[in-house]
Amino acid sequence: MASMKQESEGKRPSGVGQAGKPLFQSKAALSTSALAWKGQKDTRVPFSILTPQDVSAIDKTHSAVLFVGDVPVSEEGWLVSRVRTGKIPDAVKGAHPNSCPCCTSFSALGQAMAVLFQERAKGLCEYFTNLIIICSAENKTLVQENLARDNLVIGFYGLKAVSSRFSCQS
Repeated sequence: MASMKQESEGKRPSGVGQAGKPLFQSKAALSTSALAWKGQKDTRVPFSILTPQDVSAIDKTHSAVLFVGDVPVSEEGWLVSRVRTGKIPDAVKGAHPNSCPCCTSFSALGQAMAVLFQERAKGLCEYFTNLIIICSAENKTLVQENLARDNLVIGFYGLKAVSSRFSCQS
């Protein structure tokens, strides 16, 4: 028995399986959020949530824009532009997990994004490769919360990271 103990001492798991493949994940995505855009292999349309002050550095020529709430609207230079005015409702939390179909509440913002995606797919608007949502700084978190609970939006769009932080965090 003493010899077994001595044999096992000093042997630590290497993290490599019998086939020589790693047993543990070595490259993790930056976020586990279903809304997060996963990079070039992600087939969804990437989108960012910005304030009017953040827009100056954006390439508008391949982007659609969705103005949300009471923000100054400047549609000049964008490939496609839409405006959704009015109050942004608080995010509705269902009794079940976010993926539950009976608890999904389709927000007006989510519906506007779905319609825009359909127009793009049907050729009813210019083919954009990026969507920019412009809202006030006070509404960025609220916009993200609404979209994170909208399964239709999650299926069509992915929230793109900006400067190693999600664009919707202040």
